[in-house]
Amino acid sequence: MARARRLVAWSTVAALVVVAGAERWRRASGGDAGELLDWGLVRRTAAARCPAGEVAAPEAGGPSYDALVAEMLPWLTEVCGPGLATPQFETVSVVDRHGFVDANITIMRRVLGPVAALQARLPGGSLRLSRLPLSLYTGFLLSVLAGRVLGQYDPLLRIEPLADGPDGPATERPRLLMVDPNVSAFVARAGLPAADVRRWLTLHELTHAWQFEAHPWLAQHLSAQTRKLVVDPLQELLREGGARRGADPLALLGGLRSRLRPQIAAVRQLQAVMTVCEGHGNYVMREVGRRHLPGFDRLDAAFHQRQTQRTLVERVVFALTGLSVKLRQYERGEAFLRQVEAAGGAALLDRLWDGPEAMPSWAELRRPQRWVERIQGPAPAEAAGPGRSRSAPSPA
Repeated sequence: MARARRLVAWSTVAALVVVAGAERWRRASGGDAGELLDWGLVRRTAAARCPAGEVAAPEAGGPSYDALVAEMLPWLTEVCGPGLATPQFETVSVVDRHGFVDANITIMRRVLGPVAALQARLPGGSLRLSRLPLSLYTGFLLSVLAGRVLGQYDPLLRIEPLADGPDGPATERPRLLMVDPNVSAFVARAGLPAADVRRWLTLHELTHAWQFEAHPWLAQHLSAQTRKLVVDPLQELLREGGARRGADPLALLGGLRSRLRPQIAAVRQLQAVMTVCEGHGNYVMREVGRRHLPGFDRLDAAFHQRQTQRTLVERVVFALTGLSVKLRQYERGEAFLRQVEAAGGAALLDRLWDGPEAMPSWAELRRPQRWVERIQGPAPAEAAGPGRSRSAPSPA
């Protein structure tokens, strides 16, 4: 899912910061910084720990997700409104686990490449990062996710590069990924109809596509927040280092401490935006499921059980990377949307997507009435007026 890609990218960035803070920078200028990670080693590590699995062939009842996309779009529009009538992403890609790893390595290289270009310009040449442990760590993390993730939408190809640097093939567009071996294993374990599970997953990823494709400002907003968190501190170091190239690099690291407050604010804003996006995904799945999927209750229960049942390795990884917190944010995001809907109906709920200024702060996520009052004003809200009906039609 989308959170898996973000988890890998942000965990890798966090690891880079930790290693950079633990080691001295080289004083001698020159030298080739190279890429931050050994991507070949990342892939080999992930592939060795996670078997590829088989993708069901069409003649053996394999998935036809493109047909499911066509089926789901009217249902999505019914709940969300227009914006994805003609999807701008590529056709759905059905991959094995190694295909999932390859896709995420491509995305990570796009995100981290410009950061490497910036760090190569820092005073004294480059950070003496240990590529080996970082590459092994990233490969291990990808292997865990490749064995668990069911589906993923890639909005990062809609997001501008973090800084000047390679931005990937210009013709490449976001796509929906379905990790078929994991989907098939879940279907068998849960005893659910495969078609219903695939409808459910397609709907969730289509919701993320609607968020980014129908609202181009969202990717730009995430880019801006990410720059505040990652790129701005590095650029500030460049400015300081240019004025005093002979200064102790560790003193420059100390200067970063004074910038922690704006970075924490950027983290909070990123968390708030992604909590809304993931909560909205859950909200749409349940709204559409209740209306159109006869087996909705079983599906909902099975996916909830899957979230709570994890192996020991998964529990450790989730705890260390913060993904357990992210899972709780799904519930917080959906609860926020439900309270907004109760206060003002579909019309008020739609205001979330007006632009960056309409996104709730972290404090407003915890107290939705604050957001309602900021958007509507403190006076009691009048009836929401005509809008999309929230009454549930008979299941199809």
